Amino acid sequence: MDTSTDSLRKIPHPLWFIAGILGLIITILLWHQAFPTAQVDFTVKRAEILPLLQQKVESLKTSLGSTHSALTFSSDTDTQYYLEQEVGQKKLEDLQKEGLNIWYWQTRWFKPEQQEEWGAALDPQGRWVGYAHTIEENRELPSLNEIEAKTLAESFLQQQIPHHPFSKLRFVETQSHARPHRKDYTFTWERDDLRVKEAPYRLSVTVQGNQIGEYSENLKIPEAWSREFARKRELNELFQNIAEYSCILFFLGVAVFILIDIRKGHFHWSIPGILPWILIMALGTLLETANQIPSLLFTYSTTDPWIGFWTKELFDTFVRSIWSGLLFGIVLLVASRFYEPSLHSLDFRTLFKRSSFHHPATVHAIGIGLLLAFVHMAYVNTFYVLGKQWGVWCPLDLDYSQVLEGPIPWIEGFMTGYSASWLEELLFRALGVFFVLRLTSKRWVAIFVPAILWAFLHSNYPQSPGYVRGIELTIVGCINGWIMLRYGIVAT
Repeated sequence: MDTSTDSLRKIPHPLWFIAGILGLIITILLWHQAFPTAQVDFTVKRAEILPLLQQKVESLKTSLGSTHSALTFSSDTDTQYYLEQEVGQKKLEDLQKEGLNIWYWQTRWFKPEQQEEWGAALDPQGRWVGYAHTIEENRELPSLNEIEAKTLAESFLQQQIPHHPFSKLRFVETQSHARPHRKDYTFTWERDDLRVKEAPYRLSVTVQGNQIGEYSENLKIPEAWSREFARKRELNELFQNIAEYSCILFFLGVAVFILIDIRKGHFHWSIPGILPWILIMALGTLLETANQIPSLLFTYSTTDPWIGFWTKELFDTFVRSIWSGLLFGIVLLVASRFYEPSLHSLDFRTLFKRSSFHHPATVHAIGIGLLLAFVHMAYVNTFYVLGKQWGVWCPLDLDYSQVLEGPIPWIEGFMTGYSASWLEELLFRALGVFFVLRLTSKRWVAIFVPAILWAFLHSNYPQSPGYVRGIELTIVGCINGWIMLRYGIVAT
């Protein structure tokens, strides 16, 4: 290949730089309109959460002793979505500051193979918003009568939950629960000034025998709204299912071609230089799982053997890592059978060699890809800003840099980018486009079919209407397909 031709110059055409700069400017200007971020004041730092919650739990005359603990960040997405759609971002932020619980730190203390455990939750401002003491159903405890139990619950609210002044609470109901060796009560109050349309804000305290057993506060979402939201989500699920089944048929067709190639001896079982990339995928999957250990501890059932739990998790992690590497390798091998380099790109079988990184075609494609990223971001931002004028809804985001909980915080972003940029582009561009091109010999069909399949595989995102994510990404997929045909897979 003649590396001196204009098509292989290292520096992209000036128009690409202009497009990239404009894309970056548009992204900066429209980002917060397209994807607004909730203004949440994280008053309490992550390192302070566990000691603070432990102090609060032990103030209930409970000794956590030598328990294991786990800490994670969570949210009440139903409440978030209801508030966004019914009253908007500004009112949501005001209500959260006033004490309405949406986002919270969640802690768990437990002893392996013992049913008893404790859980507690603290919101970003350090307010106690949840507590649960799990004990055996038949544990014997001194029982209180209803008046005594209610007095205990009221005392808990007044002393431990000062962000909800007791004078602002209106008592709603009492529920009693007869246990084999004790009697439990659940008392519920409502705070009327935090009511949002038909959704009351409720605080519930459960007394187990003669002690506080549970506390929760939440917005009670109207059932009619929940049913309507679920009905809207059915459209997302419908498009998701159609895309998944269509992809199964699509890749079964690919498998038939590959099996024929194998039988004829045309299939190549190796690609020079791919082993390091496979190892990165496998190792990244391993580190990603290690980073999820805090969340993993929340899945442990105290009725299961502790050693058995870790043995299974370690084995599953090892298998998952090996499988991700093998799958990546298989995709690379299959894609290499269909991929056809253009005048502007390298052959797939030389693409992974170390020397390819210095080749003008690779440097040129990387430059195009970086500038294309800014163009894509500008397009997506513009899409949602304009879409909101036509009823498109995109959920409120949160600054998750404040709540990173794993020991390897960077690995999640790295693996999201690595997996998407490699697996998705290999499957739906390097493989998908050229597979359809071989079947139809029509470039526009070859670009469009994989693009729409890939796009609607993202329909399970919370955006609505349910087809909007598919429309957004179909356009992205078509652009990526055209760019790949012109500049090679590295550019996308």
